[in-house]
Amino acid sequence: MDNFDLKKYLGSKTLLNESAPGYDTRKTGESLPTLESVKAAYEAKKEEDITETRDLSVKEKMDNILYVMDPVQVIDELILAMSTDDANLYLDAIIQDHGIMMIDEDNLNEEIPGSAMLKINQSVKSVSTAAKAMIDFYNQMAEKEQIDFSKNQQFKIVMDKLNALVKEKDENDEV
Repeated sequence: MDNFDLKKYLGSKTLLNESAPGYDTRKTGESLPTLESVKAAYEAKKEEDITETRDLSVKEKMDNILYVMDPVQVIDELILAMSTDDANLYLDAIIQDHGIMMIDEDNLNEEIPGSAMLKINQSVKSVSTAAKAMIDFYNQMAEKEQIDFSKNQQFKIVMDKLNALVKEKDENDEV
């Protein structure tokens, strides 16, 4: 201990590791970064790093995959390949970008009130009147929805088929 030189020791070594984010940019008198502020900065940086791809090679790869695979299978494979956090992040972005309303599955099994169902049943006498009742129900529902379901290709096919059934009024139409 007799040979210990405090000035030399302090001058040659860093006593504190001051690498916390925000430490080097803080001004005199400001408090040191807290765990919460470092977490918040990290999350903000992480969100900034997410960018949508406009790379044509990515689109070409997807086109090639969709040429061979069913789109539902492709989506399943992509989601399984992601972490839960990434999947939720990307799905939430799609939901927000396209104004998708989440379905409350608890309310899906609610029945049409009995009096309304009785009126519908009385008017349904054939395939074409059943199709018309379904179209009428859809139109009433669609008036109160923000989403245009007719933009969905498969839904449009169903509606076109129902409309075709309404137009087909032959003698064999009785149920």
